[in-house]
Amino acid sequence: MTGQFPEVAGPGAAAGDPPAGSRLLDAVAVMDRLRAPGGCPWDAEQTHDSLLRYLIEECYELVGAVEAGDPYEDQARHTAELPLSGARFPQSLAR
Repeated sequence: MTGQFPEVAGPGAAAGDPPAGSRLLDAVAVMDRLRAPGGCPWDAEQTHDSLLRYLIEECYELVGAVEAGDPYEDQARHTAELPLSGARFPQSLAR
């Protein structure tokens, strides 16, 4: 462990652990399927403008969790939601 947060599939990872970042790539692949023809209508309709409010909301939730001293699990969840929110932006340009 380095500092407050444990390392995940990086230096010191156990043999057989997935490579660092592979789970994020899996999540992006799911988002691609949601935006594909026949996927989720809500995802397919999203634009930069409509997604911006969700990205801002995730930022505020993370800041609130840190400032409130919420448990590590809550802070980690909010931290993990940020790249997922950000990953939707390039997808909205691809349409």
